[in-house]
Amino acid sequence: MKTMRRAAVVMLWLVALPIASAAASIAKAAQDAGGDEAKLAGDLESARDEADPELIAKLALLKTPAAARALVDFYRHVSSIWMKREVLRALASFAGAGDAAPIALDHVATVAANASELEIGDAAFEALERCAKQAPVYLAKIVELPVQQQVRERALRLHGKLADPAAHADWYQKLYADEKLPKKLREVAFEARVKSLRDGELIKAFKDVHEGSLRRIALEQLAVRDTAGVADLAIDTLKQVNALPTDREVAARILAQKKGTKAADLLIEIGTTQATTGEYLRAAIAELVGGLGDEGVNKRLAGMVGKGKPHERLFALHAVKGLLVADDKLRKKVRGEADEKDEEVRRLAIRVLGEARDVDAIEPLEKELAKSKRTGDEPALVKALTAIHGAATESWRKRLLAMAAGDDRDIRNAALQSLSDPPVAADLALFTTAISHADWSTRLLALAALEKLRDRDSVGAIVAQMQQESGRTQVEFGSTLFRLTGELHDTDAATWKKWWDGGGSVLPLIAGAELEKKVAERERKRLRQTTSARFFGVKIESHHVVFVVDISGSMAEQLESVKIGDRAATRMEIVKQELVKTLGALDAASSFNMVTFNASIQKWKESSIAMSDKARAEAIDWVEHLGSRGGTNIYDALAFAFIDSGVDTIFLLTDGEPSAGTVTDLGLIRQHIAGWNETRHIKIHCVAVGSDFPLLEWIAQDAGGTYTKFN
Repeated sequence: MKTMRRAAVVMLWLVALPIASAAASIAKAAQDAGGDEAKLAGDLESARDEADPELIAKLALLKTPAAARALVDFYRHVSSIWMKREVLRALASFAGAGDAAPIALDHVATVAANASELEIGDAAFEALERCAKQAPVYLAKIVELPVQQQVRERALRLHGKLADPAAHADWYQKLYADEKLPKKLREVAFEARVKSLRDGELIKAFKDVHEGSLRRIALEQLAVRDTAGVADLAIDTLKQVNALPTDREVAARILAQKKGTKAADLLIEIGTTQATTGEYLRAAIAELVGGLGDEGVNKRLAGMVGKGKPHERLFALHAVKGLLVADDKLRKKVRGEADEKDEEVRRLAIRVLGEARDVDAIEPLEKELAKSKRTGDEPALVKALTAIHGAATESWRKRLLAMAAGDDRDIRNAALQSLSDPPVAADLALFTTAISHADWSTRLLALAALEKLRDRDSVGAIVAQMQQESGRTQVEFGSTLFRLTGELHDTDAATWKKWWDGGGSVLPLIAGAELEKKVAERERKRLRQTTSARFFGVKIESHHVVFVVDISGSMAEQLESVKIGDRAATRMEIVKQELVKTLGALDAASSFNMVTFNASIQKWKESSIAMSDKARAEAIDWVEHLGSRGGTNIYDALAFAFIDSGVDTIFLLTDGEPSAGTVTDLGLIRQHIAGWNETRHIKIHCVAVGSDFPLLEWIAQDAGGTYTKFN
């Protein structure tokens, strides 16, 4: 593969404005600052990543151009995130320091604009934020530069926070009026400007702009002001079938607020229209209608339960959730839906009955649980029955204990979750045994329960099991042990055992302020590490990872920010280079797989395989021969990744919304993935290439992962 390069790192040559308060460490160093720039710089250079941070503080205290240049040079020669972060913090203290300020702050802003590691980008923006008076000039420059969109968005948001919006109204206006800019950037600019616009200007903006999100921001502001005619504008937005479901949801809420029961007919009509209303919006509208509190509307909703096509039955179930407690007949109708053939209707009915604590639903739900296995129903059934019985009910506890010791993973994990919310000391032996279960997801559930119980004697069992763990599970075990003991042994299983055998078994557990100090110390230690595998800036802690990558036709589009020779690289070329780099850095103890998708899915292997020199070379060769064509089948690609029982981390990358596959509805995809993951707890990191995708944000949020963008 030809080597690609980012368009030259963007430098910011700006004039710093006066004054910013020095960091606490700099103030402390004032007492004994001594020596000249050359000596301090030499000491830093000789120690590099092992340097004493006090040397950085002393050099920054001098506030001279030579000191600023020395720190900038030192930054370029260190590798650890922690040391780079310390330098960035010190450079921020140069704000207002005459000729030294532009040298220091320009470097901080340049790092903010170009950092590939998320932690470094965070540190640079935090440093700029501490220079409240000077930062807007630098932030505005970043917004204007051809760097990553999410960086420009962050700079613009911070600019709006630190600067006077009225003083920059024309600039914000210019940004959101520029239809060539990414729509998310225009949205941020519009948010910064919107409060200062008059009603007429807002209405004009609503009617003139094409992007739904800009219309939604204007609509929200008009609703806050209770401007005449806002309900009609909400209807207009709600009927825009190509608008984002989140924007249409906002319009539906405004319409319900302004019109009340008068809006019920329209809301029900739109909510039950299958062709143009997805599951996310359907559920939101149904709950709005169910919350109107009108007797006539409620009667109509009750009459819809159990009738019509599946999407209409789903609407009815969402709508009546809050009405079940006081209506026996309605609860009976919902019970009938718990045996419905359509799995979406059936599972929602089960959940609704559990939330309503319907005692009369116990028998039919028990029958469902006892039936031959219906894949995916079991967690919902166990959760609903636990809500109705109460985990403390002795007979149900016995059932849960039996299920928690069973062979079926979904039932076992659902029972463990129920028993650990909250866990009781009587089940300590169960959880202690379960942390050595063959299934990693069961071990992590038991581990979480033991942490909640905070029993000192269970620490030994955790230490013992940690000797068998690797990758993400080892990280989780080490983190739990740290939060219980305060010991800084991280993933070093042998050191944990040595500590325990050498006297740790008699030490008290740690909590409160003492733990907070240890947390800060641990963070410093973590960030001092200089190497780790990353995928688009997200650190890979797992030893059991699957990469799910889009190879649809749109991945052949070019991004001007990355070059191959003199031409712009395609999205596919960028992704292939990143995958090759990541595969080259994956830990030798890892197991991994790759799944690509367009209209169909393609598997590198049928399941994850252990890393080896041969496997690494084969994987890289496979990546280098990938092409791009066809649609976007996110659902089936993720479904395949979930089949692998060993995977604990997934990286999902796409440049478009789903257009092919078993399911394309955004709300249903989110719902299904959350359902699959309810007893698995797979961490899903999502990378959006080229634009913003609500689905990826939802998936990452639900699965405890990171959402990042590359464009």
